[in-house]
Amino acid sequence: AKTVHLALQLPENPWIKSRFVQWMFAINWLVFISNVILGAGAVALAESLKTNTTLTWLNVNHNEITDNGALVLATALEGNESLSTLCLLKNPITAAVRKRLKEMDPRIK
Repeated sequence: AKTVHLALQLPENPWIKSRFVQWMFAINWLVFISNVILGAGAVALAESLKTNTTLTWLNVNHNEITDNGALVLATALEGNESLSTLCLLKNPITAAVRKRLKEMDPRIK
């Protein structure tokens, strides 16, 4: 399998983001920084992570993902064996939830 490294900074466009979640199944390393993913975007990514078997690294730093979105993503990792790192830095996640995320899954940064 060929490793593809892809870094994108997309405009705030829900259609592009929804299509990108579909394309995510063909790549294994994704930097998706500063796209204002918010709660709905976190839920869409979480749904993809539940069945994705190719993505090994996901960076969603700087995306306004809050406690609820972060917890949804963390829960999605329970059945995902391919992802080795989920980066959630620089999102408005409280210290208490950050602590809980680290306890839930050591792959979360």
